[in-house]
Amino acid sequence: MDRRKGLTLQLMVSILVILSGLTTLVASMIIAYRNEKKSLTRITLEMNKINSDRIADSVDGLFVTLKTSLSETGRYLMRKQDRTDAAEILELFLLNHPDFNSVVLVDENGILLHGFPGNFEMLGQKMESAGVTQSLREKRPLVSEPYISTGNRLIVLVSEPLFDEKGAYRGFLGGSIRLQEQNLLSRILTGVPSAASGSYVFVVSSSGNILYHPDRRRIGERVAENEAVQDLMRGKSGERRLVNTHGVDMLASYTALKGVGWGVVSQTPTDAVLSDSKKQIMGIAVYTIPIMLAVLLLIYLLIGKVSEPLVKLARYAARLSYRTAAHEPFPRIHDWNYEANKLYGAMTIAVNQVRHEFDSLLLEAHTDPLTGLFNRRVMDHYTKVWLAEQVPFCLMVLDLDHFKQVNDTYGHDAGDEVLKYFSQTVRANTKREHVCCRFGGEEFVVLMPGTTRKEAAVHAETIRASLEQNASPTGKPVTVSIGLSAYPDSAAEAEMLFRLADEALYRAKRLGRNRVETG
Repeated sequence: MDRRKGLTLQLMVSILVILSGLTTLVASMIIAYRNEKKSLTRITLEMNKINSDRIADSVDGLFVTLKTSLSETGRYLMRKQDRTDAAEILELFLLNHPDFNSVVLVDENGILLHGFPGNFEMLGQKMESAGVTQSLREKRPLVSEPYISTGNRLIVLVSEPLFDEKGAYRGFLGGSIRLQEQNLLSRILTGVPSAASGSYVFVVSSSGNILYHPDRRRIGERVAENEAVQDLMRGKSGERRLVNTHGVDMLASYTALKGVGWGVVSQTPTDAVLSDSKKQIMGIAVYTIPIMLAVLLLIYLLIGKVSEPLVKLARYAARLSYRTAAHEPFPRIHDWNYEANKLYGAMTIAVNQVRHEFDSLLLEAHTDPLTGLFNRRVMDHYTKVWLAEQVPFCLMVLDLDHFKQVNDTYGHDAGDEVLKYFSQTVRANTKREHVCCRFGGEEFVVLMPGTTRKEAAVHAETIRASLEQNASPTGKPVTVSIGLSAYPDSAAEAEMLFRLADEALYRAKRLGRNRVETG
């Protein structure tokens, strides 16, 4: 069987250079992408934090102003003995504070004393809305949780408690903000990051309900499972990457409002940020790959030039044989290549030695050094002579079963002893005129002149049985598969004769090994 030629030096070095270049490029792109991703993520979180802090400061400042105005107006009303002009005071208050949608004066029992805009049918009636109930219960400056008013609007109530000169609680003055309409939050949040990048801001209450959202349909929705909202409900500010309640990966920064218990969340979709880094990395690749290809082409050409002398010597060595060594001329190579010159000198010495020993090698014994049987050259000689002289003969091809396992289990030294033992068994169970040859490896051939196919089968079965019944050098029996063919019964040509015997051998292998088959 011909040996594989292998890869050329130029090709192998080129492959290594290409792999090195690609590895470097890929590693650089991965590192650049990770650094860019980390940088963009950090910058996005910082920008969102600046935005949420700014909005929180604005809302906090506005509520401080509103609560201060409510407190001052409440104290003014409590000092007045005659409150006949209370409605006018409330109207003036609302005109000066348009962030409120309405303002009410409620006594300690929840009775509506005055309100603006006027809701005259409610005057003197007890108010039982959630905001009023919460204000009466807690008796402190308060921004209520969102609730549905009697007018079926979602509102929050900002209230300041009223106390008389003796410190007795007398009710509260409160202003309502309608969350689903234009209000102080929507005005403050005008001009936040545009929706082009997917960024937006929303405001939540201390219980996790949305007070403001660009999508007004979501106002009033409870989003307490959001990780950022959970931090805000605990009064914590921060920034993190999270998955929101709609399953979108977000980079969120959030700030807790100091005075009212609310929180502001400013967030940007992570994909929008990472897509920018991917575009930048692809841009690097577009510019880098053509340059890298040009460099690789140049390297390939230089390697070809450097390896040219070695290629010539390799081709010369591939053409050498005992038959051609005496006539094959030496190639001419460039003398500037040190390694090639050294190799050239060594090959010159080796070829001269081969030429010197050529005649003696032709006289070398035609036996296998390990088993003592004839080698293939003898087998070919007898086959050629007998076919030319039309001498009938049988061909037996033998192959040890599972011989590789012997080598793997007991080692190659033990395998050599098994081959010697097998050769002795074959020789002992054949006639003196039979030609026993080692064909190669664990495969053997026996040529039996003047022998019928039936007689050859008896010899084959005797060999097979002897091996099966006796221990080999490993301490265990070995088995053999045998294929037979006969000249001229099976075939009239050497090639066909060997093919039929070989096919019979492999049929024996397929049928379970340790058997004799005839072709």
